[in-house]
Amino acid sequence: MSNFSYFFREVYINMKRNVLMSAASISTVLILSLMLGFFIIIVMNLNYWSENLVKQLQIVVYISDDFNERQIKVLKSSLETTAGVSTITYIPKDEALKKLREKLKNQLELSEIGKNPLPNSFEITVSEPGKIPHVASLIRHYPGIEKVRYGENITSKLISINKAVHWVGIIIVSALLISTIFIVSNTIRITVFARRKEISIMQLVGAANWFIRWPFILEGVLQGVIGSLISVILLKVAYGYLIPKVHMALPFLIMVPAHSLIALVTLTLLGTGFIVGAAGSLISVNKFLRLQ
Repeated sequence: MSNFSYFFREVYINMKRNVLMSAASISTVLILSLMLGFFIIIVMNLNYWSENLVKQLQIVVYISDDFNERQIKVLKSSLETTAGVSTITYIPKDEALKKLREKLKNQLELSEIGKNPLPNSFEITVSEPGKIPHVASLIRHYPGIEKVRYGENITSKLISINKAVHWVGIIIVSALLISTIFIVSNTIRITVFARRKEISIMQLVGAANWFIRWPFILEGVLQGVIGSLISVILLKVAYGYLIPKVHMALPFLIMVPAHSLIALVTLTLLGTGFIVGAAGSLISVNKFLRLQ
């Protein structure tokens, strides 16, 4: 307990004595955390938009006119047990015509149509958008089904875009994370090197290596967490300011809710700052101790 009190006191004294070096380390973490957080926000929103588009995809199944209501109920029960099917909505032909009239009331006159030309149908959503082609191929073989449509070309393109956004996002964020660790580690190494005389004196008086390492590790952790915390606050304020502006300019564009996004960004950046500060200090001090 007394050792920890000594370590924290040393951290306070060292940071106060080396204000410029501490500010340089914190600023480096701050700038890199802002970049990392900015890209996380961009990638999460791109992923959110592409997933929402994919979720809107559905299969439309047209039923034969020869099928009566009882047979349609039996068919619906069979479809509900099909692997991958999530929800089924029955659209009677009268309701389909009503919707079509409302949709085309300013473009085409449908009042003179005698017999309703539209078939009864089901609108089906699947548990995973990627399974739409497979589920459609299964449904196509049920008796009483005349046609199955799910916009093959658009569906495959949207699913491909969704996968591309997901993997590109992972690659960009991973590359930034590795760059952050590398740059911060080098910055901390400079601060350790600037205090090489202090480390040499501690070794001369017989201090153990673990006793020398701890204040540097705690100092690195503190600098990493402070830099990350400031970046989280700046990103939170900026995102909260940006959301209403985007809603006003582009009402159709729904952004990831601030509370869920900021929670993830906060955990990621604070965790990164903690690990980067500790790892950077440990690597730097160990290298210096090996050189003595």
